[in-house]
Amino acid sequence: MSDTATHKSKERLPRGIRRRGSRLVVYLTKNDGSFERRSVGMVSLETAKRQRAIWQREIEESRYIKPKPRTDQILFSKICDKAVQYFKDYTLSWDAIESRVARFKEWWAGRTAESITTEEIDAMLLANVAPRGLK
Repeated sequence: MSDTATHKSKERLPRGIRRRGSRLVVYLTKNDGSFERRSVGMVSLETAKRQRAIWQREIEESRYIKPKPRTDQILFSKICDKAVQYFKDYTLSWDAIESRVARFKEWWAGRTAESITTEEIDAMLLANVAPRGLK
């Protein structure tokens, strides 16, 4: 084992900073007591300390808001159209799928995919399925 490998395994890092490979990771304590891990990247130990202090201060001052990815509102009918196109391109039984998807589009016409809940789906499927053995 080389001296650098031995040195890294015995390296004492400050509280809240750990090494993952060649990258430094900081652990932040939130106001509710939970932890969040954020990668600082391949930076010096001093830079990681400063960044951790900045993030921790923002959390304590309630100014730290983790960026939330923006999701576009997509109509359910658009997803259905893409699914039918996929089945037409890659399967032989696309005609059966197309009729089923057309029914789904009728049920949730004009609604975004995000607004449809699993409870609504379950209720609609149960309401439109005949009991076993009956046709």
